[in-house]
Amino acid sequence: MLADRGRVGGREIIPDQIFRSVIHPHFSASATGRYYGYGQQVWVFPDDSGSFALLGVRGQMLLVDPRTRSYLVHSAARPEARDPRSSETLALWRAVLKSA
Repeated sequence: MLADRGRVGGREIIPDQIFRSVIHPHFSASATGRYYGYGQQVWVFPDDSGSFALLGVRGQMLLVDPRTRSYLVHSAARPEARDPRSSETLALWRAVLKSA
C-alpha cells in the first residue's frame, strides 16, 4: 500500500493529500542531524525521488519508493539503538533503486 501511494488494487485507502503530507519532510536533514529529513514518523530521503523510510530502534527498517513501487523490509536486533551498520542497508537500498 505504501509503495502504491496509499492505494490497494487501485482503490485509495490513504487520501492522497494525507499521504503527501506524511511523506513531506517537515524537518530537513541538517535539522535532524541525519542523512534524511523527517516528516510525520517518516524519514524522507533528500534526493527528491519520493523515497522514504520507517525506522525502528535497533535496525528495523521499511524502505519505500513509490516511484518504482519498490520496498525493502529489514528486520534486525542490533545491540545499539544507533548502529553504524544501518548504512549498509541504506547502501543496498540506493543500489536497488539505481538499478530499477
